[in-house]
Amino acid sequence: MAATNPPEPQQLVLWEDNLRAMPVAFARGALFRAAAKGQRRRIDGQIAAAPGITVRYTGEELRTDDEDLLMSLLHNLRGKSLRDPEQLKVQKYRHELLRDLERNVTGDYYRDLERSLDRLAEGTLKVTYRNPTTGKLYKVTQSIIRKVAVADKDGPGACYTIWVEPEILQFFSDSDDYYKISWQDRVRLGRPLSKWTHATLQSLRLPLVGQIGLKVADVLKLSGSEASSLASFKVILRRCLEEMRTQGVIGAYSFARNGFFFVSKPGISDINSSAATIFDLSMEKSS
Repeated sequence: MAATNPPEPQQLVLWEDNLRAMPVAFARGALFRAAAKGQRRRIDGQIAAAPGITVRYTGEELRTDDEDLLMSLLHNLRGKSLRDPEQLKVQKYRHELLRDLERNVTGDYYRDLERSLDRLAEGTLKVTYRNPTTGKLYKVTQSIIRKVAVADKDGPGACYTIWVEPEILQFFSDSDDYYKISWQDRVRLGRPLSKWTHATLQSLRLPLVGQIGLKVADVLKLSGSEASSLASFKVILRRCLEEMRTQGVIGAYSFARNGFFFVSKPGISDINSSAATIFDLSMEKSS
């Protein structure tokens, strides 16, 4: 009897309240760039991504602060029906959106929230991702946020209604295609590269495999860093790993002479590189 594909889910999956979830295809690349300062670039073309993932983006560049907002919006959609796109919405006062992000409720943060919503709504994304285990192919071409409506925009009770594109949620149809991350761990990290590295390690299942090895050069390219050299990036990466270690997000880290670095999950304080799972995230050639 011929095998049949499992039925498509009818609602967005549920996950624990202290976690956030994101598609793997969004984590292993420079879609949400690890940068905090400087003017955001206008992008129109292919973005660095790990093997098996192709990302093209047109719009103002996205960074890890935009990723925080998307994580929060997806969190608010847990359990919602996927049948009706009009129901895939988050409706909250703007101060509630900021509190979800654990940011201050002040003018500067309100402006940052507005700009982030604009970027997620106005940018055009084209993602192709194949699940390495099941072979299932995902293709998305559109924005991340479908539309935003604001009531009493300039008043004290500004209320936002934010619709997420339903096609983005197809990445949650298989547990291999999305990852979960501790929200408290993420908000404790101040450096964008720390957040980017944390998300990537979680997408590679660090809690399951225990220890992971990656090439410094791969992380330089995939994080979107503008470090002037591999040596200078290694210094930045070391600072980020130390932040992650002191915050209890990872157990330990070490650098090897062959260009790799190794990370262990919390609770493993000694790195054993021979026991680590090595991931090759070298970029595929542009097509």
